[in-house]
Amino acid sequence: MNTVICGFHYSEIARFKKHCRNQLLYFTMHSDENATLRVDSEFLAKLFLIDADNIDGELYTAEDHAAADPILNEYLNGENNVRELSMEDVRMFLDFAMHRRLTAEQNEPLAMKLAEEYNRIQSNELLRISDMEAFRKLCRSIDNAEE
Repeated sequence: MNTVICGFHYSEIARFKKHCRNQLLYFTMHSDENATLRVDSEFLAKLFLIDADNIDGELYTAEDHAAADPILNEYLNGENNVRELSMEDVRMFLDFAMHRRLTAEQNEPLAMKLAEEYNRIQSNELLRISDMEAFRKLCRSIDNAEE
């Protein structure tokens, strides 16, 4: 599978993130400062995917990892806990999604899980990711960022 096809598939799984990001943006624009939002681990984990929003962003700090890692681990392990977020929390997760990011190595398991989800819900067999190893290689080559 060539890089162009894998890139297309990566952009398709990035839509999962954009959908969640846009919901958070809508919440911040149309809710008062005391509003809270209930979301699950699956929703939040999608925000951590590296995409055009955050590819040039700073890598997560130790403090960022303290907030993101439990959610990411829950999602990767098939758990789906619900959290109630304050407006401050929502803004923090938006910052993660839009300005900060995981390393390519940390992003790979998330991207692979989202690729599996994409294949599961994709009704058009021709649009499914047929070569998961080629897709994995693309995930590994996103960048060569150093911490």
